[in-house]
Amino acid sequence: MTSRYGGSHDGSGRSITGTDRDDNLDGTDCDDTIQGGNGNDDLDGRNGDDKLYGGHGRDTLSGDHGDDYLEGGTDHDKLYGGEGHDTIDAGDGDDTIIAHSGDDVIYGGSGHDKVLGDDGNDQIWGHDGDDRLDGDSGDDTIFGGYGNDDIEGEDGHDALYGGDGSDTITGESGDDLIDGGNSRDKLFGGEGRDTIDGGGGEDSIEAGRGDDSVYGGQGQDTIHGGSGDDFLNAGDEGWNRSTDTLYGGQGNDTLESNGNQDQLYGGSGDDVLRAVADGTNLNNLYVYGGEDPGDTDWDVLDLSEYYAMYPDLQIIYEEGGPGLEDGRILMKTGSGQELGRITYRGIEQIRTTSVPDGTICFAPGSLIATMRGEVPVEQLQPGDRVITRDNGMQELRWIGKRTLGPQELAAAPHLQPVLLREGALGNGLPHRDLVVSPQHRMLIRSDRASLLYEESEVLVAAKDLAGMPGVERLSNREVTYLHLLFDQHEVILANGAWSESFQPGDYSMKTLDQAQRAEIHYLFPELAETRHLDGFASARRSLKSHEAQVLRAEGGIVSGRESAAILTMPRVHRGR
Repeated sequence: MTSRYGGSHDGSGRSITGTDRDDNLDGTDCDDTIQGGNGNDDLDGRNGDDKLYGGHGRDTLSGDHGDDYLEGGTDHDKLYGGEGHDTIDAGDGDDTIIAHSGDDVIYGGSGHDKVLGDDGNDQIWGHDGDDRLDGDSGDDTIFGGYGNDDIEGEDGHDALYGGDGSDTITGESGDDLIDGGNSRDKLFGGEGRDTIDGGGGEDSIEAGRGDDSVYGGQGQDTIHGGSGDDFLNAGDEGWNRSTDTLYGGQGNDTLESNGNQDQLYGGSGDDVLRAVADGTNLNNLYVYGGEDPGDTDWDVLDLSEYYAMYPDLQIIYEEGGPGLEDGRILMKTGSGQELGRITYRGIEQIRTTSVPDGTICFAPGSLIATMRGEVPVEQLQPGDRVITRDNGMQELRWIGKRTLGPQELAAAPHLQPVLLREGALGNGLPHRDLVVSPQHRMLIRSDRASLLYEESEVLVAAKDLAGMPGVERLSNREVTYLHLLFDQHEVILANGAWSESFQPGDYSMKTLDQAQRAEIHYLFPELAETRHLDGFASARRSLKSHEAQVLRAEGGIVSGRESAAILTMPRVHRGR
């Protein structure tokens, strides 16, 4: 065995090379390069930003202090990052890697590896082999790669990807993103608001505690929502569909399926069990609402998508009848085409029309940037010229107003407003608290959005931001919403943050009363025909709820400095 010690060094570090024997090689307090060569070597970088190469043999590499690079080489190695932001490439063999503190980047390589990220926001790639990957504390991103991997996020808001192979993935605490990938996976959300996608294969998914969003993906899946108000989607698409089983568990859950003998169990709470219309035959769907103690629950079988797709839809009761909680229905088009059967138990209501989630609007007090400065939204008038992100000053064409009282909010709590506190979107934005409707979308600019959706700027609904630091759903007794309409969909400034104007679509127009729709049709006669509503194009890509959750999990919501409003204007203009 050969031992070499670098000692203290006042230069830029030393280059130390081992022999073909089993070496003990220690660096200096500077930036060293240590190569073990052949043999079972023990390399210690000590202080400094070091580069350690194990070479052949069963080596032990310790980065110690500093931002180090460790490369295990061939055979079964042990690699310890130590303090600092380290990059570790284990190479071939069944390796053990412990990163310790710092934001580390770890590559397991081939072989069956064991990786512990420890403290910091780590990025871990398992690559080949059946790996055990543990992020520990911090907001970690873990990719299993090939093989049957065991992945655990533990503390923090983690993004966990199984890849190929039959993987077991556990989020633990935090708001996690979990993607099972291909093959047959076992996925556990743990605590927090998790977004889980089973991907391909026959998956077993347990969302755990919290308000979770779960998508089964292709394959025969079993999904348990656990506690919390969960959204569960069976996920099969097209003609190649499997039979899925969904359990809502505790809470007010929404379960979705496009049929093919899927089984939906609402569990306790007031649940919505929705039949998804995708243009294929429903085949058979089994729906069980569940019963709360004292029969206090209100479970809904939602057929609104079928009524929207087939306006002449016929419902034929083969068992039970209108108003009864148990029964079986056959759905047909007006021409007699059978669309499928639904057997239901414990259902208090069959819904035939959609319940609007609310429209795009501001609460009073929101400061809108105009050529006269920032003006409270309730003081604006048609004809005012408003600053837009894309088209300079644009004339405000129409203002709508809607007030919801205690009874309406009690019947539709999903219409409660969302509060974005000062600085919640980063860079001090909004510059004061902003209150908007839940469907109102904020402009988000981030590199993560570019990577995920090929758009550097996207629109995200306020309801999908709720739960972030500084963003919360309110519980008001009354709320007033104001809508701002331009000649086209615009991105405007509200309390210094970029946000959207009202976009008249088939869905949002239904949230307005008859008089308001008449006003808009007078200004824009072409919008009286539904086919022209599609021409009122969105100013940016609008993320769906699960897409927004993915962007949140990837840390892409809080705006960077480049998205700030670089404008000089008086803060508030009061009066006209």
